[in-house]
Amino acid sequence: MSGGEFWTAENPDVRVCGVFTAEVGQKPEATLEQGLTAGLGYGPAPAPTPAFKPGDMAGAMRAHAAGSVAKFRAITFWGQLETGEPVSVLDANNFGGLGLPPRYVAPLAVLGAHVTLEQLYSTVRFRLDHPYRMSHLSDNESSVVEDDRSTLSVEASEEGNWLVYTSSTPATLSQLEILAISSCLALAQLALVPEADRDLRIRETQLRIGSNGPWLTVLGPAFCAEPDNPRPDTLLSHKELTAERFAKWIKINDTFDGLAWAVARRINVPVQLQVQLLTSLVEGFHRRLTPPDEQRGSPMPRSARSCASAKPPPRPPQTKRTGRAWTPISWAPAFGTLWGMLATRASSNVPKRSSIRYALRCPKLAFR
Repeated sequence: MSGGEFWTAENPDVRVCGVFTAEVGQKPEATLEQGLTAGLGYGPAPAPTPAFKPGDMAGAMRAHAAGSVAKFRAITFWGQLETGEPVSVLDANNFGGLGLPPRYVAPLAVLGAHVTLEQLYSTVRFRLDHPYRMSHLSDNESSVVEDDRSTLSVEASEEGNWLVYTSSTPATLSQLEILAISSCLALAQLALVPEADRDLRIRETQLRIGSNGPWLTVLGPAFCAEPDNPRPDTLLSHKELTAERFAKWIKINDTFDGLAWAVARRINVPVQLQVQLLTSLVEGFHRRLTPPDEQRGSPMPRSARSCASAKPPPRPPQTKRTGRAWTPISWAPAFGTLWGMLATRASSNVPKRSSIRYALRCPKLAFR
């Protein structure tokens, strides 16, 4: 917790005192003396427009709702803490109620510079879960991501080794998070603890704008969280995770259009919703691992169609309600057959990924 003054890029002359809080594993917060505005012109947030006719409660409620929506709209603002450090609070919503001071809660904040969500960075480094997880990696161990010639390397540290991703072209924090951070987290999750009740976390994240610029610290639950103590009963040994395998996985994961996010950032929902989510993921992975020429002109790849019965089931008689005969949309093989095909296809496309091959060959493991 640190005091300071805060302002928006659109109105830098209006500065508001407040307190900035960033607990490990929690969303950053800033409680200010008055509200900030961005993109709404200068001055304080607009008050609800009064009813144009006395006694028009419906008009008053509409005006109040419009004002509340405007105040809650996500904004980005900057600050200067009492410690002298600059801070950027990104995409924050005002949760302050009527009669309460504005309380802005953001999914992330960057400590060390004034930036926006569109800021481009050249390098990101992060510590993955407990220091023990990456302790086997050697300093300066590196590998090239084949698709765009970016580099994933290891930077040794007494507090835990860093995984350092140097992008071949500058990218935003959102792009780096999906491309490198969540990607490596998903691979470690699959290889070590695929159980639904044991999640790995990113312990610390830092960014660099230029190749020789200072490291900027990223705050937020997706970038800075306290890991649990590691258990010995992992699916594979943590030594199976090397810089080369992380780099190869980044290339493969990039073709999945962010589907691995559900593995890296799992949500706690009832089992019925988990089944719906994971079956959709299986279909998504299956389509992306199948060559496009095998998908053209058919809802199923050629290899899947060969496993299906050539003769469709008999049609039932016409229904009394519609007078139409039921026609199946598609005739697909059993789920177990498709699952086995997906496992075989993934094994051939993911070299040396025994953890993924094992997980795909054990459907119960994925649906736990």
